[in-house]
Amino acid sequence: MHLIMISLLCTVAYGISRISVPNLKAINFAEKINGQRLNGSLIRDIVVDSESSCQLECVNEERCQSYNFGTIEGDPNKFKCQLSDSDRFAGFANFTEDKGFIYRGIKSACEEDSFQCGDHSICVLNYQDDSVRCQCKHGFTGKPCGSGVYTINPDGGKPIQVFCDMITGGGGWTADQVQL
Repeated sequence: MHLIMISLLCTVAYGISRISVPNLKAINFAEKINGQRLNGSLIRDIVVDSESSCQLECVNEERCQSYNFGTIEGDPNKFKCQLSDSDRFAGFANFTEDKGFIYRGIKSACEEDSFQCGDHSICVLNYQDDSVRCQCKHGFTGKPCGSGVYTINPDGGKPIQVFCDMITGGGGWTADQVQL
């Protein structure tokens, strides 16, 4: 019993995402996000009596990376629990507003600092080693996504290369090197 309690405390204290060993399974869930849900990548859609029951279903399903938890119209004692094998970062396009649901993913480096990749990229987590990489959204390049050297032709004459800074002061700065 003491070993189980120590393992659970380590999960919470040290940010381990998932423990799965014989006789012990645990997940360190991130904070819930009200009014959002992840569509697609559904493992199972089940009816439960509480959010705790939904969390236990996710813990017991090895593929579960997140869940949606929502009300069932007309039955205040039953709830929808949708287990997903994806998360809001990998399924960014499918993360939508839905006032009847909450979303909760497994705590990860992306969850802890979702702004590490900036506004123009998506945090992609490697669940094996908890490392992250930033994947640029469509139409953006560079590191961080959006910043970089671009060729522009503002007056229709000779094209010039400029550095576009998409971070400083909210982004949108263009620097042109003038040589005298």
